[in-house]
Amino acid sequence: MIKTYARRKLGVRPAHRKMMMRQLAVSLIHHEKITTTGARAKELKVYAERMISRLTRLKDPLRQARQAARWLAPNGLDVSKKLRETIVPRYRGKTGGYLRITALPPRRSDRACLSRVELV
Repeated sequence: MIKTYARRKLGVRPAHRKMMMRQLAVSLIHHEKITTTGARAKELKVYAERMISRLTRLKDPLRQARQAARWLAPNGLDVSKKLRETIVPRYRGKTGGYLRITALPPRRSDRACLSRVELV
């Protein structure tokens, strides 16, 4: 029986895809909204919501800091600090649905479907 792959490949190698998700998550946390293609936005939603929900469940601040640094490494500590101090407490009582994806008009150059991803 043929099983389908659960995630989008996005036309890049696995290591590149992992770093792309990290960079998109860092940009999302830093700016609180970003514009990207539709497929990347859907993958980012899975990655970022899992990250935020796991951090909201942790009570120990040191463990929270280490987990955030692990997901967002090798990027700066300022994004990890913002995630732990402002974003995670905002969603402490919520069980999911931290991100909103809004469809935008296609890009003029290559007609790629664009989406805006923002923290709710």
